[in-house]
Amino acid sequence: MKKNANYEINFATNTITVTKRFLAAASEMGNDAYQTMKKLRDLGMTICVKEIHRGPCKENRYSYKRMERFLENVEDPNYLAEFKVRKYAEYESSRRAYDTCAMNTTSH
Repeated sequence: MKKNANYEINFATNTITVTKRFLAAASEMGNDAYQTMKKLRDLGMTICVKEIHRGPCKENRYSYKRMERFLENVEDPNYLAEFKVRKYAEYESSRRAYDTCAMNTTSH
């Protein structure tokens, strides 16, 4: 198997996998990508486009603001109060850990 940043040749499956960006660049005549694509097509292998699997959208990720908005709509106000206390405690413990680490590095 031969790999390149823009394409991958797999002799076992007789395929060439190219990226969408490379395919778009190869559609313009006269550039290096076009010349490379011509050579790849001359090999007589099947050309496939590489699919990129992206993660979830940023708006769908969990965040403190989204959790607070959710807990504001819950009937029991204790959930929101407890969440804010835990969030503050987590912030304070991480800050103390950073301060302790900074103090240990400066004392040498």
